[in-house]
Amino acid sequence: MVGPPPEWSQDLEILVANANRNLPSKPGAREAADANTGALLRLGWMLGGNILLLIVGLTIFMGPPWTITFKDALFWAVVALVILVRYVDVTRFAGQTADGKPATRRDFVRYALGLVTSSAAIWTLAQSVQVA
Repeated sequence: MVGPPPEWSQDLEILVANANRNLPSKPGAREAADANTGALLRLGWMLGGNILLLIVGLTIFMGPPWTITFKDALFWAVVALVILVRYVDVTRFAGQTADGKPATRRDFVRYALGLVTSSAAIWTLAQSVQVA
């Protein structure tokens, strides 16, 4: 007798059946799910992250000048999170630029540098001004 024992073919059938169960039921369902996830990620880095930075920046602004608190750590954590979301969008979900063109790693680097630079300016301003 040549080949694997007959019980191996039954195990293989079970493995194939289980693998097929995890596949999307319709062609294109996975692509649609990826498109939806990509759209949510784009909303996150374009809108949600900026709103969070504005809110945390305003709370820093309302405090006494040059006092480092958890709000400052939160501000920079949000900056890092927004950069991470943008990175995942570009590398995993065919990210797009704000005008709908495919984003490249160069776009990501430009975005990250711009966000860090503008966030540093806003943070410095929020820390420097004293509210009467």
